[in-house]
This record gives sequence, structure tokens and C-alpha cells, in this order.
Amino acid sequence: MSFNYRRFNAILQKETKHILRDPFTLMLALFVPLMIVLILGNSIEFNLKEISTVVVDHDHTKESTELIHTFNSSNYFKTYFKDSPDEAFREILRENARMKIGVPFLKLPFRLNLNSVKMIAVFNNLLRFRSVEVDRKV
Repeated sequence: MSFNYRRFNAILQKETKHILRDPFTLMLALFVPLMIVLILGNSIEFNLKEISTVVVDHDHTKESTELIHTFNSSNYFKTYFKDSPDEAFREILRENARMKIGVPFLKLPFRLNLNSVKMIAVFNNLLRFRSVEVDRKV
């Protein structure tokens, strides 16, 4: 079935007559979406701030402290420390934290490689419990 311009033009004319015959429908079609944008456009914000983040730092070196300080220096993360990954994951299950950062223990002469830091972000709502683990290895 191909596109027929005569049929399209006939339907366009018919619908235009119906809309112009009833100005209330035209007002609703234009006014309601405009009001929704004006009211909800200012109230919805998708910028996340102060994400509760639990940190497990096994390294305790200058580099790992700087990494955690980088997270704390922004308004996006609010970090606190736990001693073991199990305790940190329990905090996530209790919904006290939304994200976990794990810094592995590296013995000298190695340095903290930021590609070996593990981050787990949890997205939780009534229907789903998902975790995304980011483990960057070179």
C-alpha cells in the first residue's frame, strides 16, 4: 500500500474542520501540554547529589586517600568507611548506601593502579535489585 497524497489531504482538511469547529479542543491541545511543561519542568531535577557511598580501603596509602578525597570533594558523593566488603555490601542491602568503592591492598613496591579499583553501583526500586560492577583492568 503506497502513500496517497489525495487521501492525506482529505483527512487533513476533515480534522482541521473538526478542530476549528470546537475551539475548546484546540485550547486543550495547546494549553495543557504547555502547562505541564511549565509546572513539571521546574520541579523535576535529574542531577543526583550526595549519593551515599561506602568505601572499603585495604590499601591506606597516599594515593588511595587522594582517590577517596576526590570523591568527597564533589557534592555528588557522601562517603563513609567500612572494614570489609561484606559489611559494605550489607550497607547496600539495608539501603544505607547506594554505591560501594573497593580499593585493593597492594604491597610495595607497587603503586595504586586506578584501573584496579572496583566500584559497585546499586539501582533499587520496588521491582528490581540490580548491581553493576565496574572492574577496569589493563
